[in-house]
Amino acid sequence: MAMPALEIEAIQTQAIAPYAVSASDRLDIETALELWGRATTAGVFNHPTWWQAALDAFGEGRPLRVVAVHQASVLVALWPLWVKRLGAREGFARIIEPIGARVTDYCMPLLAKDHDPGHLIDLLMHTTVQMLDAQTLLLWPKVPIAESYRDSIDQALHRPGALLREYERPCAAMSVPKNYEDLQQRWSKSHRGDVRRQIKRLRAVGRLELVQLSNRAKIQAMLPRLYSMHSDNWRSRTGFSELEAGPMTTFIAKLADLMPETLIDASEVRVDGVTIASHFGFRHDNTIHWYKPAFNLAWSKFAPGKVHIALTAQAAVADGVDKIDFMQGTEPYKHRWSDLTTLTKSFAIARPIAYPLWAWNTSVRRFAAEYRI
Repeated sequence: MAMPALEIEAIQTQAIAPYAVSASDRLDIETALELWGRATTAGVFNHPTWWQAALDAFGEGRPLRVVAVHQASVLVALWPLWVKRLGAREGFARIIEPIGARVTDYCMPLLAKDHDPGHLIDLLMHTTVQMLDAQTLLLWPKVPIAESYRDSIDQALHRPGALLREYERPCAAMSVPKNYEDLQQRWSKSHRGDVRRQIKRLRAVGRLELVQLSNRAKIQAMLPRLYSMHSDNWRSRTGFSELEAGPMTTFIAKLADLMPETLIDASEVRVDGVTIASHFGFRHDNTIHWYKPAFNLAWSKFAPGKVHIALTAQAAVADGVDKIDFMQGTEPYKHRWSDLTTLTKSFAIARPIAYPLWAWNTSVRRFAAEYRI
C-alpha cells in the first residue's frame, strides 16, 4: 500500500522574530556538518554522517521532513525526521520520528550555541506538530533528560492541542578514574576476581593484547569478523542476529566509510593474533560509546567479552577518558560494570483527533518493543 505524502507545502517559512522556521524534504549534509561544529547538542548520534548512513541503509521509501530554524541567513537549529508506515497490527499508523531512531541511542536535534535551547526546541516542535493528523503520530525516543535543557524539552512537548505520553529508561555507564586500581575497587569482589582470573588464563594460552584500530582501512577490515562473531553468538541464543547480511550491516559499513575516524572507537582482543572479541563504537567528548560488541564463541569459556571491557577500561584510564557509556539496554553485564546512570525519555505526541490511534500506539508495549526499522 502506497503511503500518501504528508502535506508539508502548507507549512510555509514562518517569521518568529528573530527566527525563521521552515520544513522541507531536503537534508543538506554539508550545511548540517557546519552546524554540528558549533552546536551545543553535538554528539555522535546526531552527526550528519550518522544521518546519511541511516538514510542510505534504511531510508528507501521514507519521505524526509527536515525542520530548520534560521536567524537571518544563519542556520541555528536542525531536526531531520522521516516518515514511515507501520503495519496492520498498529492500524497502519504513520510515524514521524528522527532519522534512524531505532539504531540511535540518544536522539537530539542540532542546536547552535549562544541561543536559548528551550526556545529553539519549541520552534522545532511547533512546526512538527503541524504535520500530525488523525493517522500520524510523532515519536521522539531516547531524549537525554539529564541535560541543562531538560525543563525546556518538557515545556516544549507539553503544548496545547497535543496529547503526550512518555516512557523513561536508564542508560548505564562507567566513570573512569585516574588509575586502574581505583576502578577495579569499584567492582564487586567476585566480578573483580573473575576478570583477573580470565586475563591470567588467556595469558597462559598466548600473547594477550587489546588492538585499537585507529584508521579507516583497519576498521573496515575488522567488520566482517565482527559480523560473523555477532551472528554466531546471537543465532545460538535467539536464532537471529541483526548483523546478518542486510540493512544493519550496511548501516555500520556506511558509518565506517563516512564518519570521521576521530569519532570511531574500534578495537579487538587477540591471543597470538587470533581475534577473540571485537567492538565497533564511538568516542566523543572524552566518552567511549559501547555500541556493537561481539566475541568468538570458540573462546567463550574465557569470558572474552568481559576481558574486552576490562582491557578497554584499562586503556581508557591511560588515555584520560572520562566515561564508558553502555547506553540503551538492560543487559545485566552493563550494570556489573557501571556506577553511573543517565535517564532518557521517549515521547509520543498526537493530536486529539487521533486519540484511538494514539492510545493504541503509545502503550507501554510499543515503547518496550522499541521502534522497528
